[in-house]
Amino acid sequence: MGISTSATPRLHTHPAIVYRPLADAPPVPLFLAWHRGTPTHPAIPALVRLTRDLLAAAAHGPAIG
Repeated sequence: MGISTSATPRLHTHPAIVYRPLADAPPVPLFLAWHRGTPTHPAIPALVRLTRDLLAAAAHGPAIG
């Protein structure tokens, strides 16, 4: 038995594993880490920018529009 995020059943299916939702569970923190220096994938700088932009927008509340 273990606890994972709601993405796990979609990404890791197996006929011998059953996933059940856990009611009222707290959010799972997500960490983004990368090696300093030359990125190993060319999309990493764009991913870092997007993540920072999303976090900044979330810190200022929902967008009104």
